[in-house]
Amino acid sequence: MNPNLTHVDETGMPSMVDVGGRNPTRRDATAQSILVLPIEVRALTKGGEIFAPKGPVFATAIIAGT
Repeated sequence: MNPNLTHVDETGMPSMVDVGGRNPTRRDATAQSILVLPIEVRALTKGGEIFAPKGPVFATAIIAGT
């Protein structure tokens, strides 16, 4: 494994690192994605959102990603 990749463990998987000793800094990030859904899935949308038994799928994914 590449020793310069500080957030990757010896198996190549992402891992947490201790940043307790660092000074806080402000960082901004911008992301964009394009999601292509099959017609059958698009038919389940209501106003652009897909509702599953546990709630709106996209809104839940956004919260989980934050």
